Amino acid sequence: MSTVLQYGFVVSLELYAFGALCSLLFSSRGREATASTFSHFFAACGALTGLVFALAVIFSGSVVDLHAGAIGLAQNVLTFHVDGLAAFFIATISTVALAASVYGIAYQKQFLGVYRLGHFGFFYNTFLAGMLAVIAADNGIMFLFAWEAMAVGSYFLVAFERHDSHAVSAGKLYILISQLGAAFLFAAFLLLFRATGSWDFDVLRAHAVILPAMLEHVILGLALIGFATKAGVIPLHIWLPEAHPAAPSHVSALMSGVMIKTAIFMMVRFFVEFFPGHASWGLVILVLGAVSALLGVLYALSEHDIKRLLAFHSVENIGIILLGLGAAIAFFAYGIPVAGYVALIAALYHTVNHALFKSLLFLSAGSVVHATGTRNMEEYGGLIKRMPWTAVFFLTGAVAISGLPPFNGFVSEWLTFQSLFTGIAALPLPAKSIFLLGAASLAFTGGLAAACFVKAFGATFLARPRSDVAVHAHESGWLMKLPMGFLAALTLLFGVGASFIAPAIGQVVLSLRGEGGAMPLVSPFAMINIRDFALLSMASVALVLIAAVLVTYIAIRVISRHSRTRIARTWDCGVSLTPRMEITATGFSRSIITIFRGLLRPSIQKTAEYHDASTRYFAKSRMVHLSMPNLYRTYLYDPAASLVERSALKTRRIQTGNLNIYLLYIFLTLAALLASALIS
Repeated sequence: MSTVLQYGFVVSLELYAFGALCSLLFSSRGREATASTFSHFFAACGALTGLVFALAVIFSGSVVDLHAGAIGLAQNVLTFHVDGLAAFFIATISTVALAASVYGIAYQKQFLGVYRLGHFGFFYNTFLAGMLAVIAADNGIMFLFAWEAMAVGSYFLVAFERHDSHAVSAGKLYILISQLGAAFLFAAFLLLFRATGSWDFDVLRAHAVILPAMLEHVILGLALIGFATKAGVIPLHIWLPEAHPAAPSHVSALMSGVMIKTAIFMMVRFFVEFFPGHASWGLVILVLGAVSALLGVLYALSEHDIKRLLAFHSVENIGIILLGLGAAIAFFAYGIPVAGYVALIAALYHTVNHALFKSLLFLSAGSVVHATGTRNMEEYGGLIKRMPWTAVFFLTGAVAISGLPPFNGFVSEWLTFQSLFTGIAALPLPAKSIFLLGAASLAFTGGLAAACFVKAFGATFLARPRSDVAVHAHESGWLMKLPMGFLAALTLLFGVGASFIAPAIGQVVLSLRGEGGAMPLVSPFAMINIRDFALLSMASVALVLIAAVLVTYIAIRVISRHSRTRIARTWDCGVSLTPRMEITATGFSRSIITIFRGLLRPSIQKTAEYHDASTRYFAKSRMVHLSMPNLYRTYLYDPAASLVERSALKTRRIQTGNLNIYLLYIFLTLAALLASALIS
């Protein structure tokens, strides 16, 4: 069985490699349609193979290890380890990759003759293979190599529309911040190697080496910064709302839905498996999650670019995941393992749920952008009549991300709520306060997310078209609708089927610490006192909702059975109704943004045009422009960049051009190295 599973993982990587190779072979002019089709087809095959492989590992309880010797290196570098946790993330990545790749076959046709689709296919498959390698890597060298391959591949996808200056600048910002995060990870792994003498994760997994407490905290701090940068945790998120909208929509779905989750995977490895028992780091992660969740949804409310809005909701949902993860780390450290397992299940459940509904929303938004040619929600309106299937799919994702039953977002947010309260009585007072603030942040975030998607769906699909592009919009083809329908069905399945899915995730969680750990391999739900944990059957909730809809429908039919229906023009006070009378996306969110103006610092500009220049009493039109300053760039990143630039200019003074001075530098360096070697 283990050998068969090994072949499954290898075949998945080989299919991605073959897709990348085919893309390059057919990259010449005139054959780019073939290159695009082949690249997405083999990517879909690789994703399907990876999904089957991951599900087999999860349900069989197997652990797959792959080793390949590397010439010239003292140890095996090409080593992979796929346990239950890795298989869970591979399954999540492969599910989204399957939908995105099928979607991309049709979506990329709009770029034929404009951009090199063969090159896109190469980096697309490299990106997907890099994510799988990051999850399965079993040593530091392999992980860092895969991490860089994932970053470089996604950079070229973000900057794919090279004629668009915004896409190019977004790509530069993304790769710059990505490399900054990678530098912290390099430092963490170098310190680990110096302390343990090995790059292998098995050494950390077995706790074979006990590190000094200070060194361990330094390593965890460096790792947290590196992984938080990739996850888009505030204030390290500034690349995310720029890069995700700039990429093609199915790439946006992959980056937002699963790429940022590779950082969550490694956080679980570091803080739960490799270095457990640090309550302080759990509380820090919980605070970061609360801040990211609340500020992420507030920034999303201020956006009228549909893809930027969705990108900021990724910041919000990463915050929700971190609430569960931080609670789990703290509970484990405080000796409350049952509550820790429940919190970790909640974090992983929301990880897969966010991957499903966020990918669905990005693909739906891509369908709208494909039909209209713009991302500005102020130019939409009335699209539900022209794009009914896309409207249904977007609404499904909107209900799920808003945390409403019976869809999957409700289940994982409800479970996160429960995990924040389960076991809180046993925590010290400072930790209790942080947990309560996290729960309050989650509750507030849920309400604001619902308001945000009322705005997004209403401004996009309801009322009347507000521009010519909305009037002439058309529904997408079946190759784009099929993946959206697939993800929409999964959002419902992962909600209604929570009673079966949560225990399966529970077994994945237990496999992390079950061997020699603090708990037996049984479901944590079976050990929880019902008085401490609110149980909920999602199947029953779904049936109640269906029954309520049917009863309401029957009641309306019975009450109105003798009524006559008349169709007539609505009284409009003698004025013709126009799209200018609709509530815009900016107008909808203005009041909420004004309430939080102390946090968001909005800039509101008002302009008016009058019928007569001599009087200011009767305005012909009034316009309100609402903009949000980039506070993080202004107060954090720009000053840091200026400091580095000034330091670099001062450092240039050592470049005198005098050979004797350069020889002196060499001599002093060698002397310092010799002294260091003698002392050590």
